[in-house]
Amino acid sequence: MVVGVRTKTALTIAAAAVLVRALVLVASMYAGHLSIAQLADARDGRSYLHYAAAARAPNGFASLPEYDRRVFPGYPALLAVLRLDAMPLLAMIVNWLAAGAVAALCFVLFDDARIGWAMAVLTPSYVMYSTVLMTEPLVLLLGVGALYFGRRERPAFAGAALGLDALVRPLALPLGLAFLAERRKSPRAIVVAVIAAVVAIAIGAACFVWWSGSLSSGVRVYASDPRAYGGSSMFTWPFASLVRTSLAPGIAKWKIAYIWLHVIAALGALVPLARNARREFPPFVWHASNMLLVLCVGGVWGFHEFHRLIVPSLPPLFWAYRRLLPSRTLAWIAIALLSAAVAAKGLSHGW
Repeated sequence: MVVGVRTKTALTIAAAAVLVRALVLVASMYAGHLSIAQLADARDGRSYLHYAAAARAPNGFASLPEYDRRVFPGYPALLAVLRLDAMPLLAMIVNWLAAGAVAALCFVLFDDARIGWAMAVLTPSYVMYSTVLMTEPLVLLLGVGALYFGRRERPAFAGAALGLDALVRPLALPLGLAFLAERRKSPRAIVVAVIAAVVAIAIGAACFVWWSGSLSSGVRVYASDPRAYGGSSMFTWPFASLVRTSLAPGIAKWKIAYIWLHVIAALGALVPLARNARREFPPFVWHASNMLLVLCVGGVWGFHEFHRLIVPSLPPLFWAYRRLLPSRTLAWIAIALLSAAVAAKGLSHGW
């Protein structure tokens, strides 16, 4: 069987994404003297593993520590179904494969290898989170998968993917808005997709209520636990968290510079996207809606998590800067190594 050039490019990009994350894992273990189990517990990983284990435990939801109830059930449900909570390394590899698929799909959707390469090796924050047990790769895979199904005239599959995405992380909403913007001239496709999404969400919510007994238990933890948003609003005025936390005592200068570099890049991407919105409306809606959400996140998290919260709209962000992205493979190898080094340092130092 003859493999076409586009297929080879897509497979190369996907393989690069997987290899970069494998390199980050090994480098993090070496630099931080960390085990697979310790890296699996990084960030929200421990909560996802506890959640997945509770899904199969005799006492079910009652056996789940209260703080771990704050995470949304989509990703831990996947870990439980595949029994990956007992095999954290394999769970990480699944995330790497998802990141590879996202990069390949972005190459196909934007018809530009530079966007695929950027999604494979950038940003260091995305590379770091998609190396371990975090939801970013799954959120993007379901979202860009929905856009791909839409292009293939499969609105039911697109809607189901978007519904599942909402169960993984509600802040995936901008991906749904991007789908609506792209299919705005196909009302029948939109209706079918919306019905499929509602059905998927309803089934997921019903299963969760049957298992946990309540639909709002996780939200209550978010609102009350001081490790989450306890005592502060989940949403606030735009820039409030960014400015207030930047001026607070004890915030490292490198963190302020790192976060505001992302803020400037993310806001700057809106300029070319808005300028070309008539011809390229979906990327503008995708990134602008995500920025509106991210800038209004409350507590200290609108600052500390900004680099993570913009991940769902990285594809249109890179599209906005595509003329600045290199086209040579050697340049991408150098970028990949630099990005992997920063991501490994972040993981090994518990950033």
